[in-house]
Amino acid sequence: MKRNTKSGFSLVEVAIALGVLSFVIVPILGLMGTGLSTARDAALDMAALQIRQRVESDMRQMTFASISQTAFSTNYSFSKDGRALQSGDPSFAQNALYKVQVKNSPLTGVNSGMTNALVGLKVVIQLAPGGVVQTNAAGYTNFLIVSKDQ
Repeated sequence: MKRNTKSGFSLVEVAIALGVLSFVIVPILGLMGTGLSTARDAALDMAALQIRQRVESDMRQMTFASISQTAFSTNYSFSKDGRALQSGDPSFAQNALYKVQVKNSPLTGVNSGMTNALVGLKVVIQLAPGGVVQTNAAGYTNFLIVSKDQ
């Protein structure tokens, strides 16, 4: 009898190798979605932090008298990376991804003697899907307390 000297893989060996490979690849592909979601959330958190720092810096430059007015309110628009945008910017409409509103907010639970020296500011950061600012978009809310002697 002649012996077959050709080398190669049988159909059974190929099927087993593909089965083992699929058991390895499928969980890795499942983790990719989680990784992308985590990266997106981290980018949103970083932009919110940069926005908050910009707003806080602007509020510290204002006088206490102007901030402490009951009707105090100001609005900002920011790009996806947290960069402040001016309304006169030609790319304003397509780059404005965050709408930020800062308004005077009454302080609760504060000693009545301190209300003349402290002001609470409510900072609402709204994410606008697709770059179009929507007033009902979910977002972040922060509170800043500004003291009179800053």
